[in-house]
Amino acid sequence: MRKIAESYNLKPRNSGTDKQVKYGNPDSQNRVLTGHFKTHSYRTYLNKREFESMPKGLSICRWDDKVGLRIVGVYPRNLEVSEDDMLRVFTAHAMGKPEAGFLTMTLEGTNLAVSSFYTGILRGRDQFCIMLFMELDEEPRAYEEGLTLASSEIVENIGEPEFVEYLGEVFEKLKRMVELSVEQRLAKVFVDQETRLLMHKLARGGISAEELREWLELQTGKHYPDLGLVTLSLLRSGLVEEDWINAVSDNCVFLVNDLLGARFPPEQSLKLAKSGGLNKQQYAEYETRVKGFFEEYQWTEEDTIMIGQLLLDPDIYDVTKTLRRKIAHKSELVGVVEKEASLDNVLRRLEQVQVITKMGEDTVEVSANDDPLIMLIADVHFESFFPEFLVLRIQERLEAKDIHPDIAKRHLELLSEMYMRMREKMKERKKRKKEEGEEELPEMETEMTPPPELAETEAPETTELLEVDEKEAKRIQKEEEKARKAEEKRLKAEEKRLKAEEKRLKAEEKQKQKEEEEARKAEEKRLKEEEKQRKEEEKQKKKEEKEKK
Repeated sequence: MRKIAESYNLKPRNSGTDKQVKYGNPDSQNRVLTGHFKTHSYRTYLNKREFESMPKGLSICRWDDKVGLRIVGVYPRNLEVSEDDMLRVFTAHAMGKPEAGFLTMTLEGTNLAVSSFYTGILRGRDQFCIMLFMELDEEPRAYEEGLTLASSEIVENIGEPEFVEYLGEVFEKLKRMVELSVEQRLAKVFVDQETRLLMHKLARGGISAEELREWLELQTGKHYPDLGLVTLSLLRSGLVEEDWINAVSDNCVFLVNDLLGARFPPEQSLKLAKSGGLNKQQYAEYETRVKGFFEEYQWTEEDTIMIGQLLLDPDIYDVTKTLRRKIAHKSELVGVVEKEASLDNVLRRLEQVQVITKMGEDTVEVSANDDPLIMLIADVHFESFFPEFLVLRIQERLEAKDIHPDIAKRHLELLSEMYMRMREKMKERKKRKKEEGEEELPEMETEMTPPPELAETEAPETTELLEVDEKEAKRIQKEEEKARKAEEKRLKAEEKRLKAEEKRLKAEEKQKQKEEEEARKAEEKRLKEEEKQRKEEEKQKKKEEKEKK
């Protein structure tokens, strides 16, 4: 691979911590390749979001050790990208340490930019590169999440008879996955092993970025030159915040919202069914199916990862959102998913994992000629909530001297700020509910944070959150403010005690060093005296021997 790179005069000119490397031909303009980018520059882009998603096409390439690059599939078939340009993209990934990963680059002379994902070199497995091409004025980094998520499924489908048609479906989904909803971003955090591990670790309290990076590398066996690429999705989802702590001379990461993913009873669907969406016989059967499912339902991490993966599929997510609002005939969902064949696949997958159930027009069973009614049997949600348990956990770690006081103090400040913002959001929701009447909020696209009296493992209900009255909210706020001040006072006292302890230890260390220095000097003096005495004895002995002679 290096020889191929050299044949194109692709030589690294400089590199930095953000892994941005310039490649260029001496006779042409430089091409900029960004394998990893600085987090702050990406956040700047995220705040703008002023582009339209119009990628040009998708190509899949495989590396063959005998013949070199092989093009496995291209969509659309008339995509005007040369094999040489695809080879340049593949080479950019494979140079240096060929690890699996995402990069973006521009293709000189083509007016195209590319987002690509490389599967890396694994023993006994082929190397693949999935490339998405677009106009230069687009932002290729916007496709990182979608392309990374789609990569494994694309590789699994290589060799299928209708692979190009399948690529067309993937291509359309990628265009829709540029901006995931809040709920989908939370699902992605749970689905990804790295971010799921980070959430478990951060639930113990704040930690320096360097220490967190080393811990993650130990857990996964991977190398992370820039931890910001991993924590980016946590930042975007509002689950963590970062801040520089002078005392440890490092950026620290703090959990400010925890994550809950689970199946919940479809309360809105049951209300709609009871109020006329279904007849009495159908409603009784529907209620029985829901109760039967939740009598057996046990939360597991594996099931939650699986339902999270479902929500990351745009078609499945759109159908699920629609069914949260109404009990729908299958024909009503045709417009939600563009192709009827795709709709059949979506409904089949949702039914297999017991997210939906079906009934006939007027009966419980579905007949061949029916336009069946589709309804949720379990509503899937990923929500963030206030991690009240962290306050006690930080206190316990402080008492055990297991966390730096400055990190603990800043974490408690961030939690307090987050809690106050949460209370303001609750007030706004309550006000909006009054203005809109007693209707339920149909969608759960916004961040749902329960009041801090909820335990760490409890599932917050949307209706309960909205119905917290003003008096109770003020009482909770007052108690939390009192607890926060008491905790701040305790932390200050603890910090004062730690400083006094540190001063005492320094004094003891100084005294110890002084005593050791005095002992050392005394020992040196004793040794010198012994040496002097020995020399005098030797001199005397020689004198006596001389006199005898």
